[in-house]
Amino acid sequence: MKKIIYTTSYLLLLTVAITSCNTNNTTKMKDMTENTVEDSTTNIQNDSIPADTTTATKTDTTEKATIVPLRLMVDKLVTNEGEVEIGVYTPKNKFPDEKDKFKVYRFKPENLKVDVEIKDLPYGEYAFAIYHDENNNGKIDKNLVGIPKEPYAFSNNYKPTIKAPSFKDCNFTYSKESNEVKISLLNTSKK
Repeated sequence: MKKIIYTTSYLLLLTVAITSCNTNNTTKMKDMTENTVEDSTTNIQNDSIPADTTTATKTDTTEKATIVPLRLMVDKLVTNEGEVEIGVYTPKNKFPDEKDKFKVYRFKPENLKVDVEIKDLPYGEYAFAIYHDENNNGKIDKNLVGIPKEPYAFSNNYKPTIKAPSFKDCNFTYSKESNEVKISLLNTSKK
């Protein structure tokens, strides 16, 4: 706070000095003032940010520039109709709650598969819940008991038995070294 007051006082004195100088000196002082303002603003911002945050920001910027896209391959489709929806979950989301997804992607299948690169997902720990919205109605169709009638799948090719899987069952780490996910759809018998 003191630094801000000193900087403001300094800038006020510089302004008074600038107005009392002749035209040639005014231009030179103005350039100096602009440089001083930029430097003092930068210092104030850096002083108010903890050192760890500044370092993390620089690392994140560097990391984003070199992120390898995540390649997602989904197979065992029985039709190219509709779209395949990928629900992305982090450890903070309620997996596989349809209303608590981190991100959602929809892709049109080609040749009975989806093979895409996801370029806007940061490195981290994720789990996928996928379904083939064959009738393109924007939701997974289920029977009376709640079992999906459309093809679906989970990351790690986890096959649920009696209950829905947990995040731990389906999680994987996306990194520069681990950037491919292959998933085969379940419940693919055409009605």
